[in-house]
Amino acid sequence: MTTKRIADGWRALSRTIETPYGTAESVSASYPFEGEPSQVKPVDTVSNENENKGLRDADSFDILTKMLEGNHTQRATPDLCALALASVLQKVTTDQPDNVNDPNSYRHYVERDLTAAGVELSASALTMIENDGVQQKVYAGIVGKSFQISTSRNGFAEIVWEFLGKGTEANDANAKPAVNGESYLMAGDLTINRGSALTGTVAGGNLALTGGSDLSAKVREFSYKVDNGARPVFEIGDQTKTVSRFEQGPRFTHELKIKFEMEDTTHHDALLAETEYALHLPILGGLIETNFNYQCTLWFPKVQYIEAVKTVEDGILVVDATFMVQEHATLGSVIAEVQNQITSYLG
Repeated sequence: MTTKRIADGWRALSRTIETPYGTAESVSASYPFEGEPSQVKPVDTVSNENENKGLRDADSFDILTKMLEGNHTQRATPDLCALALASVLQKVTTDQPDNVNDPNSYRHYVERDLTAAGVELSASALTMIENDGVQQKVYAGIVGKSFQISTSRNGFAEIVWEFLGKGTEANDANAKPAVNGESYLMAGDLTINRGSALTGTVAGGNLALTGGSDLSAKVREFSYKVDNGARPVFEIGDQTKTVSRFEQGPRFTHELKIKFEMEDTTHHDALLAETEYALHLPILGGLIETNFNYQCTLWFPKVQYIEAVKTVEDGILVVDATFMVQEHATLGSVIAEVQNQITSYLG
């Protein structure tokens, strides 16, 4: 036999949503990935091992429900930041900051839908094609569950995107799409600014930090994760055994951690004083055209220290800080601002 190599595999995603849910869309670009290939797995099963029927052993096994569970890990690019975050947060507003001098530069604001009910996750479902080196399958009904971005000194920004799928799969013969050509975002591209408040609006394209101070030089590690608590719904009367739709969980969860070298006791004082901050974290890549860079920027309108542990690493005093990401009345909990040459997401 011939040994198969995952290095021969590839994964491609659509940037447009499925209409209706479960109907495969054309994929837009392929993305390099690390980790395990995807596969549809049983969720609920039943056997007759506890039935008394004149036999000492079970003689039947049935799959009741099934779905796809997977994750995509790679070094961060603006394109994948936008696509993965959009699948988790679900609301995208796109504009062009200067369509006269920079006609190929697009800006995408990705945020939560702040209506009470939110948006059914299935309404933002994508399509994925995966070739694992043995077979090539198309998976419909892909929704984002969580997004994580992290980095440390002298490294790249890394993305982990957790996704779920309807549970359908089909053989596919499409050619591999072109790999997205954007450069990877590095730790050296990241700036961490802490201020007193966030002003402006997404609609106005004028978000800004008030009273900001740059913490970048002393930061050793940064990590942020958001999870929408996606839940599969298997409806009565649906004989396909696959997911009928995905819904948001009751709450979004956020994990924001920053490890930095200690210079004073500002963090400790802020923790005990319950001080609220706003954070601005731009990750700037190369120039797109004349005035705008490839970027993935995170805005946090309202955060608060919930832990600021003083410790020692390599003989240096450091603070391992954890922030609570809170909901701002009008700006929500987190806004991603992505700039690249892609015209739209979730279109």
